[in-house]
Amino acid sequence: VKKKDYPGGNLPLQNLLEDGKLNVVPDMVELPYLHEAAIVYNLKARHEEALPYTRVGDIVIAINPFQWLDHLYTKELKKSF
Repeated sequence: VKKKDYPGGNLPLQNLLEDGKLNVVPDMVELPYLHEAAIVYNLKARHEEALPYTRVGDIVIAINPFQWLDHLYTKELKKSF
């Protein structure tokens, strides 16, 4: 891909939704543009929502939440596995 192939000749820097907000997804393969800044923003946004697990295709990424997340480690959820 060459820079001239992008609109305005600029590389896209953000994954924006139609309302102008940055796109946050559970599987980062769904991001239109996957680059370092997009990965860091997505992980930060999911961490703030107490969602420490995300993935890129088959690769799982976990962010240490530095706290116990009761909604992720319930007895009922453990029994489902």
